[in-house]
Amino acid sequence: MEWYGKVEDVPNPTGIVGSKDKVITHQFVTSEFEPQLSTEAQFILAGHVLQGPRMVTSLPIRDADSLSLVKEKIVPHFERCILFYEDGVPVSFTISNIKDLSKRRFEEYYNTRALHPLILDLYGKTVPPLDLSVFREKPVIYELNRDFLTGESVEEDTFASFLQQSCLAAEGDLVTVPIGWTFGEHLQGSVYLKFLSSFCNKVYLYVWSSDGTVVGVGGRK
Repeated sequence: MEWYGKVEDVPNPTGIVGSKDKVITHQFVTSEFEPQLSTEAQFILAGHVLQGPRMVTSLPIRDADSLSLVKEKIVPHFERCILFYEDGVPVSFTISNIKDLSKRRFEEYYNTRALHPLILDLYGKTVPPLDLSVFREKPVIYELNRDFLTGESVEEDTFASFLQQSCLAAEGDLVTVPIGWTFGEHLQGSVYLKFLSSFCNKVYLYVWSSDGTVVGVGGRK
């Protein structure tokens, strides 16, 4: 039995209801918390540091717990944070303009390999990040057999809850763009894939068939 299988497409998440005819409002948000390089912060900061300072990230908000977590662990690292509401209910954050201090601290952790093992696995390869702004080719999608993933299990309940309460809860899936990943059996030992499989029923890799570059890692509930 193979550790992966090719699929033609990933079905759209079910049970996720989009908004229609709702009143959208927003407010700018600041934080009274001191910025800390938690695992959640490292996960979000990586793109803003390694991909470029103009990056904008949207974070879905599921409930009061996820709202509090983003305010405490993510907002302190950014100059521009906008909280959006639908009919008075908070639904998402848009964050941009990483603070200089947070950028320098992340770079220090990155250069000294002091990032959390999950973040190092995803983004720690010292190669240029992918430029996905220009279409190159349609990736092949592989669904992974979770029983064949042999990476070390990393206990990160807060980080797992953060991902579950944001993207997975609000959108039904979570897709990240790793740095320096190529498709092969060595990925069975990925600690991030093992971690993702602990709370996702489906785990996918999106791969350019021309050279084996992994352009996406996806998880579904």
